[in-house]
Amino acid sequence: MKKAIYLLIFFSFLAVLKGQPDLTSNSIPQVGEKYTIIDCDTTGITEGESGASKVWDFSKILILPGDEARSYNSIISAPSGIKSEFFQEADYALRSEGGDTYFKTNSNRIERLGVGFESGQEVLNNTEIYYSLPFAFQSDFNDLFSGQIKTNADGIDVTVNRGGMSKAYVDSYGTLILPDGTFQNVLRVRIDQTIYDTIPPSVSGAPQIINITETTNYLWMNDQYKFGLLNISYVKSSQIMFGTVINTTNTKNIWILDEMPEVQDYLTIPSITKPINNSEGLELPLTIEWTESELIKSGSIRNEILQNISYDLQVTTDPNFTAENLIFNYEVATGTSFVFNENINSIYLYMRVNAKSGDLQSGWSEIVSVQLTEQDNYLTTPEFTSPENGAELTELPVVLEWSQSQIMPEGTSDNIEYVVELSIEPTFSNPETIEEVEVGNQTSLEIDYNLPTFTYYARVKAVSGELTSPWSEVLSFDFISNTETPETPTLLSPENGAVDLEYESLTFVWESDEVGVIFQFKVWNDMESLELYVGEDKFFEAENILQPNTTYFWSVRADRDFSDTSDWAEPWTFTTKNPASVKDSEFNSPNLTLLPNPAIDAVNISFTLETQDKVGLRIVSLDGSTLYNSSLGTLNAGQHNNNIDISGFAAGAYYVILEGSKVKYIKSIIKQ
Repeated sequence: MKKAIYLLIFFSFLAVLKGQPDLTSNSIPQVGEKYTIIDCDTTGITEGESGASKVWDFSKILILPGDEARSYNSIISAPSGIKSEFFQEADYALRSEGGDTYFKTNSNRIERLGVGFESGQEVLNNTEIYYSLPFAFQSDFNDLFSGQIKTNADGIDVTVNRGGMSKAYVDSYGTLILPDGTFQNVLRVRIDQTIYDTIPPSVSGAPQIINITETTNYLWMNDQYKFGLLNISYVKSSQIMFGTVINTTNTKNIWILDEMPEVQDYLTIPSITKPINNSEGLELPLTIEWTESELIKSGSIRNEILQNISYDLQVTTDPNFTAENLIFNYEVATGTSFVFNENINSIYLYMRVNAKSGDLQSGWSEIVSVQLTEQDNYLTTPEFTSPENGAELTELPVVLEWSQSQIMPEGTSDNIEYVVELSIEPTFSNPETIEEVEVGNQTSLEIDYNLPTFTYYARVKAVSGELTSPWSEVLSFDFISNTETPETPTLLSPENGAVDLEYESLTFVWESDEVGVIFQFKVWNDMESLELYVGEDKFFEAENILQPNTTYFWSVRADRDFSDTSDWAEPWTFTTKNPASVKDSEFNSPNLTLLPNPAIDAVNISFTLETQDKVGLRIVSLDGSTLYNSSLGTLNAGQHNNNIDISGFAAGAYYVILEGSKVKYIKSIIKQ
């Protein structure tokens, strides 16, 4: 059983259930495709229930008027869009009003590389997986992504360090009803995403700002409508400064696909009219009746007109319709009724009906449940008594306890045994994710081996001879492992105590033998710090986040499932390069003179070029911020002078940098 529990986690991500809609490679967007989405009124609209064979009726949703409520989107070839030079691996881009979003695809996966916009770009060094294919009911995947946003706001260069995590889960499928039509075989994908944007201080000594965006999206889609038919999203935005949340906003958004393609033919879903749902005291034989399904024609041309509609009827004692050995399947070729009269070991019956005609199917009706009169012999359903549903457990053993079943109507408990099923998915629909345990006549199960950190689901039933009770209500519990703490990573580079390192670009490297972990990296000094998840990579490239002539500490730790973390590695130190220590070029650097120095309002910069060169002049602060930047163009050999106004500079020390293709010289100046 111990081995099987570990396998549950791996198989849960591979399950694709037959007979249910899924997304395939046809879902990958193609260059030239266009679509429009339109905002809707959110008042009174919720996402509805999850599960199988659902019907979501949004036919009364209010579409907002005006062009401002519409967003126009198109798929363009890549790399050819805005800031495409940063996304050379892209296969296509999504062009919208905010910029171009770049994607890379293969036969079974779509990855987001980043966004290019007029004032900058978002580049993900650890890309975001949009979804893996095939993607079907109860499929899910988790992803971590990270990168940087670089933009220029009002002439100021800003770098934002981005890290995030997302989980996508197909929690439902069924029929979606919108004002524009009814859509069959629709998947609903729930996407939970958290993004951390860290903005380094713009002024030395100022605090860093962390923006946290938490989003829950419900997206309805299928192979034909790959861009989504309907989206309901909830967004929570928080801002943290000095370790304190200073601002939080919550918003809700709804959009619907506009200018939809022509709706296909479909069958309306029948409804069971007899017996009435939740009826009690019924007897066998039992007559089941339902409404007639209708074939709705979209006007499309078909080779043959579908006229004959038949029905599939399912009757079972299992409310989840997952135990195939307990389901009675009937095909009703004509009419809309059936008489059920089977030997069953339960007083509870559940039924549903599906219409079909040719290659069309309506989808299952809502489930109707009834209670029969008590039979001479049946088993009552055991129910869990411990732990509490939804409990968070951290210690072994995990003990599951349940109430004793009885043989009715005698009320005896002799010769009753129990079967427990443990899974990591709540519907128990995939055999690969279920571990079954026969516990004899015990009313408890002790799990004393190491469980990975995960959410688990359990159910129990009673068995006595030919009698079997219904499954109990599903029990869920979260187990947080404290026995799988990963080993602390080993720091490799830059070496401890290293000096004179590049500050504009520096790569950090570490070593770890752990499998299935991600790494958390941090670098800090007395004034500021940066901490973020970098994924499974054992390196981190720091681009334009370090200051010159500064001593830093850095460390790494390993994280498994965001719960079991190693100790931080013993911090190492390093010191970045002082720009003033840059050596002259081998082409005989020019003589650079700054007068006066110290200066008050202006400084005269005089230099001599040995040969003709294209040069530029910059003045930067000690923290690397550029305060003056000018291209002097191509100058002839000889002496040159430039008078620069520095009256607007704050008092302090600065670097004057003269740089060309053949020369580079740096000299400090004091502003009084």
